[in-house]
Amino acid sequence: MRAADEWGVRRFLAIVLCTGLALANTGCWVLGELDKSNADMDKLAGRREGAQQAPEAAPASGPGASATAAAGEWAEKARTWWAGARTLTPGEGSEGIVRCRIGSEEIYTQATECAARRGQPLASN
Repeated sequence: MRAADEWGVRRFLAIVLCTGLALANTGCWVLGELDKSNADMDKLAGRREGAQQAPEAAPASGPGASATAAAGEWAEKARTWWAGARTLTPGEGSEGIVRCRIGSEEIYTQATECAARRGQPLASN
């Protein structure tokens, strides 16, 4: 074996060793960060080990109470609307809905909106 070959092999082994150590240290750091973030997520979500359930909160009073009441009213309105919602059958569409060409696009909209958007109403087939 020649001397030049020995230095090449040593250099190659040194590069492989340094690369392996760098990758091993990087992997440990990444796993540590993942564990830390999982612990933070569990803490923020209230899923800590041995955590007790929080007692039921009393009805709030103050600025947050009005927001809660408004959200409840909105939810009730939504339930009422969905209870009366129905699917239209072909030919049962609302009056004033037209096929409208705006530029190269064709959409279905009210005739007034088509005109407002400078569209061209088309005959519905």
